[in-house]
Amino acid sequence: MSEPKHLFVYGILRRAFVNDHAKLLRAHCLFVGDGRFAGRLFDVGTYPAALADPERNSTVRGEVYQILRPSTLMPALDRLEGCGPSDPEPHLYRRETMEVELDRGRRLNAWVYLYNRSTEGLRPISHGDYVLHGNAGRKTRPK
Repeated sequence: MSEPKHLFVYGILRRAFVNDHAKLLRAHCLFVGDGRFAGRLFDVGTYPAALADPERNSTVRGEVYQILRPSTLMPALDRLEGCGPSDPEPHLYRRETMEVELDRGRRLNAWVYLYNRSTEGLRPISHGDYVLHGNAGRKTRPK
């Protein structure tokens, strides 16, 4: 199976946020549309954490982008998400291929960064949309 040509983002990389990482994403991608995947979303404190959960009737809301320059973008995003080759194990996130659904109904495979730590003690974001979440984006992730 070939690597996905799309990326699904659900946190501070979305269009609602202005930061250097979101600018990098927009420089290397084309916006395709809003979408979702079956999963759960949590508030980590300064950023969200998503888990895939096809058994639940809940979704994580986000945006789908077509990746134009994967060789430049994906290593930069891997470093941002704490899963680059020089990041300590266990990684903060892991990049996986998932089926996502656009709001218009089209389904496609996309890269998604899923949280790779325990969610015990984290506050669930029950509606699944980080942009609608009260403290979303007020702080940036610590390096």
